[in-house]
Amino acid sequence: MNNYPLVLVALLLGACASGEAEEERPDAIDDFIHVSELEEVRSIRTMDQVRSDVLNDNYVIVKSGREKFLLSYRRPCPEVYDRTRHPDYLSDSRAIWADRDTFRGCRIKSIYPISEAQAAELEQMARLPGED
Repeated sequence: MNNYPLVLVALLLGACASGEAEEERPDAIDDFIHVSELEEVRSIRTMDQVRSDVLNDNYVIVKSGREKFLLSYRRPCPEVYDRTRHPDYLSDSRAIWADRDTFRGCRIKSIYPISEAQAAELEQMARLPGED
């Protein structure tokens, strides 16, 4: 009977430790950004129509004219899959700004210019099993 409090504490500590490990798990796209040494930009100029490909809840590839950019969100954003419900906040009608604007309803954390080859590699990574 004296062991019950110890078992309860051990279970709680184990649950806390496993939750932290999941949050700190590096994402393949995070690794790609680091390894490729992608340079962050503050904003991108937009054309009349901006197209996008959703990689997962945290990343989207945006195509503006001939240029491509990787956008990262401040938090996981499942709203990116529904283009009809979430209006964007844009502080400038000709640009998208990191830390100010939203894209598909979620605040943008970072913007990285990417090449066609990098975009193809990121899209391939998003299709790998086990990656959301």
